[in-house]
Amino acid sequence: MYGSLDEHEPVVRRGPAGGGYGGRRWKRAIVPAIALVVIAIAAIDAMVRQRDNEDLRVSRVMALHGQTMGTTWTITLAGNPDHDADTDAKPALPPGVTLDDVRDQIQTRLDEIDGAMSTWINSSEVSAFNAYTGDDWFDVSNDTATVVAEALRVSEATDGAFDVTVAPLVDLWGFGPGGRPAATPDAKPKPPSDDAIEAARANVGYRRLHVRLDPPALKKDAPGVRIDLSGLAKGYAVDQVAAVLDEIGIPSFLIDIGGEMRASGRGPHLGGAPSQNGWIVGVLTPILSVETQAESSIDDLMTLSDNAAATSGDYFSFVEFGDGRRAHIIDPRTGRPAVGAAASATVIDTSCMTADAWATALLAIDADAAHDLAERQNVAAMLIVHTADGGLAHTNTTAWAP
Repeated sequence: MYGSLDEHEPVVRRGPAGGGYGGRRWKRAIVPAIALVVIAIAAIDAMVRQRDNEDLRVSRVMALHGQTMGTTWTITLAGNPDHDADTDAKPALPPGVTLDDVRDQIQTRLDEIDGAMSTWINSSEVSAFNAYTGDDWFDVSNDTATVVAEALRVSEATDGAFDVTVAPLVDLWGFGPGGRPAATPDAKPKPPSDDAIEAARANVGYRRLHVRLDPPALKKDAPGVRIDLSGLAKGYAVDQVAAVLDEIGIPSFLIDIGGEMRASGRGPHLGGAPSQNGWIVGVLTPILSVETQAESSIDDLMTLSDNAAATSGDYFSFVEFGDGRRAHIIDPRTGRPAVGAAASATVIDTSCMTADAWATALLAIDADAAHDLAERQNVAAMLIVHTADGGLAHTNTTAWAP
């Protein structure tokens, strides 16, 4: 059976998971959720007390776990908010529904999405479309068409900083199913040549991709056009799990799929007050070097309630080339990892799919340009940027109010 069931004391959390095109989304090896990770309340006790100047007490929670898209998923269900915070209240389920039922429905829905959109699965719709060389409409599921439609909308809004036709570049830089580039004598691979990058860019451009919702289908203008939905498919999966939980009738939950998150209702009680609103989530501090990647700490806290958040960053997904490290997020317009990009971008939206796409886009361009773009588009974003002295600083958009 997929997943496991744990009953434990408080939960809460979040941090950046290194979003973006390629590797971090669909890998063959199962890896822990790193960026937006739920952390135990005990780990943020001091931060909460400092922020709210109040004692911390929590209600018991239940968590379901599983695997999908080369990462893990966790669904946290809060205790009944009408119970006193000191009681051993457990999440209430509708009559006749068991936690195993909930877990199985979630896993089934996730398997459907992964099976349709993963570039790591040869039989997926996306893999089949990428291999297709015709110029007629190619039938796909409603899921795939919906994700591609949102991808094209965000591509237009970002002037191509987000582009799902980036797959040839993802593969070229070593973040796709083909794996890393060959190593040089010093054990580090060489970055792609200018000619190789230009050749790959010849098949990149979101205006060469078309989507039809009824009946759902995709169409490409050139046979070499290939898509990579990893920049927003995980966010879509989060939204779909929320729909499953809503249909079952579960009011309060926190969903985490490899770092992309969505919350509903009230989280565990804080300060002993049953009126506690939302779920407290923590954003991890980006790592500044390979040597310190095990030392990430919680950088900031936010509260999620009936909305979603996604974080992209150069936390753990990158390649060390002979001439330096390259983050996994590529600017589709240049064919290269962005120069001067922020260390991480966190976006809050009512749709996790939309937040996921925007977080990816904001990491693909210069940090100043990313901030200006998010402001113009009224995106609620927090950027953690590199400073001249080698440190980190925050810059938030006007819409940011976690």
